Amino acid sequence: MYGEIEKLRIFVKRRPAELRKLKEEGKKIVGYLPGFVPEEILNSSGAVPIGWIRGGDPEPVSFSLRYVPRWIDTYCKAQIGYKDTEEEIYTLTDLLIVPVVDANMRGIGDVYDLYTDMDVFRTGYPHIDGGPAEKYYLTELRALVKKLEDFTGNTIHEEKLREEVNHHNEINKLMREISLMRRSDRVPITGREFAFLNHSSFIVEKNTLRENLESLVESLKGGEGAKKTEKRIFLIGSSIAMGDYKVYDLLKRSGAEVVIEDFPFGIRPYWEEVKINGDLIKAIAQKYLEKRIPSAFQRRSEKRIESLISLAKEFNVDGIVYYIPMYQDAYQTQFYYFEKILREELGMPILKLETDYDVMEIGPMETRIETFVETLEGG
Repeated sequence: MYGEIEKLRIFVKRRPAELRKLKEEGKKIVGYLPGFVPEEILNSSGAVPIGWIRGGDPEPVSFSLRYVPRWIDTYCKAQIGYKDTEEEIYTLTDLLIVPVVDANMRGIGDVYDLYTDMDVFRTGYPHIDGGPAEKYYLTELRALVKKLEDFTGNTIHEEKLREEVNHHNEINKLMREISLMRRSDRVPITGREFAFLNHSSFIVEKNTLRENLESLVESLKGGEGAKKTEKRIFLIGSSIAMGDYKVYDLLKRSGAEVVIEDFPFGIRPYWEEVKINGDLIKAIAQKYLEKRIPSAFQRRSEKRIESLISLAKEFNVDGIVYYIPMYQDAYQTQFYYFEKILREELGMPILKLETDYDVMEIGPMETRIETFVETLEGG
């Protein structure tokens, strides 16, 4: 197992050099905020999509204050702050696709629009599903198709789109298979490793990724991992960035393991697949809008709660850690009633943690996590 994951780490490290070469050959690099931008469409354009998912470093957060107020959420401030670093995933990008789900995400597009020569395209995302919302989202996706065709000079033919849909369905199926293995009493892969798989899937070339995941699935079958006595954690929040793994490490150190998570940003929407029959754009819209677990900023709160309760039961979790970046208002607001409902429905404790990617927060966070896990051990 560790061989496949280590290979992915090498592929991630090599990717900037590969991107430089592709760019020299005339390829367009398209950056995007993963979660609400359909990768199937991006890949169909002939461009090279790269997910903007880095985080956990305090420096980019502090750099971002040159451009935005401090109350933009930490994850989004990091994406802005990487503009002033040598992080090549960001500096090599020709076109940035920003899903405007709230003011935090919109701020990323505004900064790159105002302070760089990068081409920025904003795509809308409705806060409800069905009816007029679906019609609006379809319009936005077709505008995205038009933008990519104009930008790359390539027509997105239905045959190519279908090929990419099938390809991404295969990747999502493999990710889902790996995730479901964590229902076992002895999880064969740690939460940190699974988060890294998700993050690398937004960076590594897709054929290489699929082959690696296929090999990983085979190596994990029948494997045993964590001791049965480790407490099982459901990690919930708005975003988890590549490099922001401290909550996984601190939980592990305290005798707990993340066995399931829900993040709209930073974790790919792997639970559902795109239907390949009929209008493909409409099928993509249904997957990214109607089928997925709603986020805190969406109005279907009851659907979100029902989905998370179902996952908590399916993965037999002992406790919930609610992990959010500072100034993420939608998730902060939802927690006030969310905590009460989950406690009543599941009868388990919930710990809320906030992060500003500050090294000084690790000590207090570790103390709170240790106390929380002791509470779980005490029943």
